[in-house]
Amino acid sequence: MITPRQPLTVEQLEDRCVPATWNNPWPDAAHLTLSFAPDSTVVGDRTSTLFSTLNRIAATTTWQREILRAFQTWAVQANINLGIVADGGQAFGSAGRPQGDPRFGDIRLGAFPQAQDELATASPFDATAGTWSGDVKFNTSYNFSIGGAGGVDLFTAALHEAAHTFGLDHSSDSASAVFEDYLGPRTAPLTSEDISRLQALYGARNPDSFEGSTGNETLATATRLNLLSNSDGSAGIQVGGDITTASDLDVYRFAAPLNAGSMNIRLHTAGISLLTARVTVFDSSGKVVGSAVSTDPLNNELTIRISSPKPLGTYYVKVEGAGGNVFSIGSYNLEIQSIPLLGTTTNLLSETTQTALQLLNNDLHTNDSFLTAALIPPLTTQTSSHFDYAYRASISDKSDVDFYRLQAPTAPAGQSTVMTVMLWGMENNGLVPRASVYDANQNLVQGEVLVNENGIFTLQVRNAVAGATYYVEVEAADPNGPNNVGNYFLGIDFSTQAVDLQTVTQGTLSSSHPDDTGTLTVTQQQLFHLVLAVNAPNGSTTAGVKLTIQDAAGNVVATLIAMSGGDPVSLTQILGAGTYTIRFTAFTTDGSPVPALNYSLKALGMSDPIGPQPQDSTTQPSGTTSTSSTSTDTSTSTTTSSSSSTSGTDSTSDTSSNYYYSPSGSGDPYSQPYTTV
Repeated sequence: MITPRQPLTVEQLEDRCVPATWNNPWPDAAHLTLSFAPDSTVVGDRTSTLFSTLNRIAATTTWQREILRAFQTWAVQANINLGIVADGGQAFGSAGRPQGDPRFGDIRLGAFPQAQDELATASPFDATAGTWSGDVKFNTSYNFSIGGAGGVDLFTAALHEAAHTFGLDHSSDSASAVFEDYLGPRTAPLTSEDISRLQALYGARNPDSFEGSTGNETLATATRLNLLSNSDGSAGIQVGGDITTASDLDVYRFAAPLNAGSMNIRLHTAGISLLTARVTVFDSSGKVVGSAVSTDPLNNELTIRISSPKPLGTYYVKVEGAGGNVFSIGSYNLEIQSIPLLGTTTNLLSETTQTALQLLNNDLHTNDSFLTAALIPPLTTQTSSHFDYAYRASISDKSDVDFYRLQAPTAPAGQSTVMTVMLWGMENNGLVPRASVYDANQNLVQGEVLVNENGIFTLQVRNAVAGATYYVEVEAADPNGPNNVGNYFLGIDFSTQAVDLQTVTQGTLSSSHPDDTGTLTVTQQQLFHLVLAVNAPNGSTTAGVKLTIQDAAGNVVATLIAMSGGDPVSLTQILGAGTYTIRFTAFTTDGSPVPALNYSLKALGMSDPIGPQPQDSTTQPSGTTSTSSTSTDTSTSTTTSSSSSTSGTDSTSDTSSNYYYSPSGSGDPYSQPYTTV
C-alpha cells in the first residue's frame, strides 16, 4: 500500500514589515543588543505572550537558543554583533533611542495573535521609527516547533525575520532565507545572494586591530599588553577583540606585576556578542595554568583566576571560539586584573573598569571650533549602502561643543547626494543634543529636522555637493539646562534618497486667532511620525505652539510643543482607527501678546505592526506568479529609505487612503488622502 503524498502548500513567512524602509543599515551594527520581551508587554492594543507560547514547545533556553542561532547566522557574515540584555517590559515603541536604550534591546522579540497569512512581522531600522526599529513579533496563531515536526520551524521563521531587522527585503529566489513563503525547515541557511546583500549593507566581517600584518594567533606573534597601574596598587587593562572566523584565535601576552597576590582574567561577552569562547592561559614555558570554556550564548562570561603568579613573569592568554558553529564568532572584551598581595577581592580596579568606556571621548575642548574640527577621513568616490560614520563622544560641560570635518562623496550619475546626521544622548534623562551642518565657508546649511524627541536629533541635508567639505557641530540643545552634559552617539550617512515628510496642515496663529482645530481621520491603526515647526516673522523666541491630539471621547492622546526660533520637534505615536481632534494653540512664556506665528505639521504614516493584513497566500503554489487576488506579493509598504536600494525587489505602495486631515469648518480634506509610506 502506497500512502499518498500530502498536497504541497506554502505559508506566508512575513509580508508586512514596520516601518518598511529597506536597505537602511543600523548605524552602529557592531554594538546591537537583543532582548526577549516578558509576557504582558504591550504591543499596540495587544500584549505579548512570547514566553508562555514558546515554553509549550521547549524549555526557555532551548527556544531562545534557536532564535539566537537564526540571528547569529546572519551576524557572523558581516560587521554585526548582538549582545543579550534584559527587557524591562516597557511597551513596544516606547519613547527612547532607536539604539542603545538601557531598558530593553535594540531588537526586541514578542508574540501575539495575528492573521493566518503571516508567521511574524519585523521592523527594519528607520531614522524616524524610534524604538520600533528592530522589533520582531511572532504570530501565536501558528504552532511553532523545534525542527519543524508538528509545527512551523522556529529557526527558519526567525532566520527570515532576522534578515528584515537587518534591512533586507524579500528575495525571489526560493532557496533564499528571505524568500517570502515558508517551505519547511531550512538545512542550508543562507545563499551566496543572501550573504552578498547583507555585506552590501555592513561589509564583510573585519578582523580586530590586534591582528596586524602577521596576526596574533601564536605565542610568538602574541599581542603585547602593558598593565596600567591603579591608585590602590593594583594593575590591569581591558581590550576589545574579535573572533572573526570559526578558525580564528587571538593570543595576548603580559607581565605579572611585582606585587600581585593573584590575577583574574575575564572574558566579557554578555551584552557584547553571542560568542561562546574558550580561554586558555599559559606561562612563559607554554604550560597551561588555567582554562575556561562556554557553550551557551545565554551564559557566556568566563573568568580564570591565577593564584600566586610569578612576579614579573610572562603569561599568555589565548581566546578562540569553543564550538566550531555560528556562536564561535563574535566580539569580546578581555580584562586582566591583578590583586595586590595586601589587597582584597573587594578592592577591584576602578581604573580598569573605566576602560569599558573607551569608546567615549572627553576631548578636553580640543575640537570646539571650525579651526580645530576633528577630521573624518574622506569617503570613497561613490555613495554606498553602508552607514558611513558612527562615533561615540561626550559633551563635558555647558560650554563644550564638538566640531567634525568631512567630505561628501559623489552620487551615481543622475542622482543627488543626501546627507543625514543622526544624534542621540546615550543615557536616559541624560544629554539632549542637537546638530548643525556648515559648508566649507562656515555658513550654516539649511537642513530638515526629521526627528527631535527624547534626546534624539536627526537632520537631513538634501543635494549635498559632491566632494565638498562640510562641518558637523554637536552641542547641548540647551547649554544652560539640566540635560547639558553626557555621552552621545553620532552617525553620519550619505545616500541617494531623501525621507519625504508629507505636509498635513499649516497655518498662522496670533493674539486675535490663537487656536486652530481640525480632524484627523485614521482608517486603520498605524504608526505615525509627526513633526511640528513654528516660526515668528518678528523673531520672537518666547512664543510657541502646542499641538494636542484628542480621541473621539475627548481623551488627550498626545501633546507636542514647538517654540519659535527653535528646532522643529517630533512625536512617534500609534493611532488606532478613528477620528481625532487636532488642536494648535499659541502661547507666550513671558505673558506678552502672541505675535504672528506660522506653524506646519508634517507626518509619515507608517504601516502598523498589527494590521491590516495582506491577503492569504496559501492558495498560491510556490514558484508561480499570478495577477489574481491570491498573489503572494501583497506587500503594502514603500521605500522611504535614505539609503540606496540594493535588493532589486522594491515594495509597492498601497493605494488605499489610510488617513486624512480636515481643518475645522471645511468640508474637504486639507489635501489628498495620505497613504501608508
